[in-house]
Amino acid sequence: MRPLWLFLIMAAARAAAAPAAAEAALQDQIRRAKETILPKTVYIHVVGQDFDRGESKRQIWTGSGVIISTDGYAITNHHVVDSAKRVRVMLSDRTSYEADVIGSDEETDLGLIKLRRPAGAPPLPAAELGRSSKLSAGDFVLAVGSPLGLTRSVSLGIVNNPNQLLSSGDLYNWIQIDAAINPGNSGGPLVDLAGRVVGINTAGYLGTGLGFAIPSDLAREIVQELKLGGRIVRGLVGIQLQALRDFDRDSYMDEERGLLISGVEPDTPAVAAGVKDGDLLLAVDGRRVDAAYPEDLPAVRRVFAALPPGKPVKLSLRRDGAALELTVVPRERRKAEAEDKGRFEAPEWMLTVQEIREDEESLQKYFRPKGCFVIAAKPNGNAARSGVEANDILLDADGREILSLADLRSTYEASLAKAPADRLILLTVLRNGRTHKLALDYTRSRESHEEER
Repeated sequence: MRPLWLFLIMAAARAAAAPAAAEAALQDQIRRAKETILPKTVYIHVVGQDFDRGESKRQIWTGSGVIISTDGYAITNHHVVDSAKRVRVMLSDRTSYEADVIGSDEETDLGLIKLRRPAGAPPLPAAELGRSSKLSAGDFVLAVGSPLGLTRSVSLGIVNNPNQLLSSGDLYNWIQIDAAINPGNSGGPLVDLAGRVVGINTAGYLGTGLGFAIPSDLAREIVQELKLGGRIVRGLVGIQLQALRDFDRDSYMDEERGLLISGVEPDTPAVAAGVKDGDLLLAVDGRRVDAAYPEDLPAVRRVFAALPPGKPVKLSLRRDGAALELTVVPRERRKAEAEDKGRFEAPEWMLTVQEIREDEESLQKYFRPKGCFVIAAKPNGNAARSGVEANDILLDADGREILSLADLRSTYEASLAKAPADRLILLTVLRNGRTHKLALDYTRSRESHEEER
């Protein structure tokens, strides 16, 4: 029979060895996940346009992506490929290819590109899209990409919250992580310890230790639609939604199901159907919808966004305690389809404007549902000297009401036909809710402005 002291020594030795073994096992999992995903992660170099400082400029920026098919499709962020004129991709073995932007979606910040490869090229390694819905707080994840232009970087962290709500208008809940995400990581994969892609890295807040990724379940849906048509078609009904219980708003409704319609946007299908503020929404086309808390709202917004434009839909409501059923006909929620993404540069006026979009939350939209606003006026340029400021809404120019980008474009082109001595037009702008009359003097040419500088 062994003495007691020997049993105690053996037990202590086993206890001391257990943490070391667990650490080695975790390290092995991390190594395998890294080796699985790195050959499928790409470094993206983009040449595009930027409208900063009131004029179009050629810009270069970088990002990341992940290959999802052996024939060269790769996921990245919308903001990586938006306004891209040329996209080049480098693989882990340092070979590089030009790539085409198949499509991108601003609302989910997802983009799809395809590498241009010669006929007969061998298949590429493709990542497996995992199920983000299976993530739990505390799970280990790796954020992979090219932060700050540094290629093939891996950072380890945990999932802080797999269902985080960042904005009241989001179509999805974010994956919040503490793995480092820096500029350049955008579009790279977030993977579990099996090397499966569970998210697409999108945003990191420097100095906070917080990072955010788009769930892979959403990315899978968006990619399939982009493959088919290059863009996402969404329905617009025109209602604002509020959860039954909202701690931040100190709002609590004594209801067990449904959600509140907190606002109806003017000139939308909801108005035509008779929907009113304060209605309790219970079902959409027979499909039950519930949002007890704000985190439940994105799923309901996706139900509305998926409604086919032009097809009548029944809304089951309760108003003043009585059941009510209304029929609404969604219209397509469209963003500006101009080549310049809804922006227009007026070089001789020395400013850049953007169209007010019906499906975007913006300060300008609350003041005026249609029209254009100033993105930027070139410093010391004609518009800036005349008192035009960024975020001014253009109400009329040279006596013509500005209701669209086309109105402004034609007004601008007509202004260029004026003799140099007559190049002065009257602008009416809306600024912080108040109108201002400004005389835009554009007698100085763009060339003379450059010489002055």
